[in-house]
Amino acid sequence: MIYCLMTSIGLTEEIRWCLFDQARELISLGRERCNIASDFLEGYVATTGKTCALGGVIGVQFEAYVESNRGKGLVRYLVRTGDLPDREKLAWASLDPEQGTAKQDVN
Repeated sequence: MIYCLMTSIGLTEEIRWCLFDQARELISLGRERCNIASDFLEGYVATTGKTCALGGVIGVQFEAYVESNRGKGLVRYLVRTGDLPDREKLAWASLDPEQGTAKQDVN
């Protein structure tokens, strides 16, 4: 599961998976930041690479500043490290840290 902590823009499936792929690349290469430049999205993804816990979910937090046809804004999301290798089995969810609950996002 990939947990969206906060977003100021609407996320399409393309944008969500692009952000996940960038997160996976950052972790695998041991980098802290990478730029995004595609037909539908521009910006960057950054992380400290440190593991954090939020509402019972443990993973690596990422922050992306992106611009797309849906606008520009900030996206913060958490990816469980065990989920990084296999994208095919994943889904996005919105995490409510105050309630400690997650709700799977549907597009």
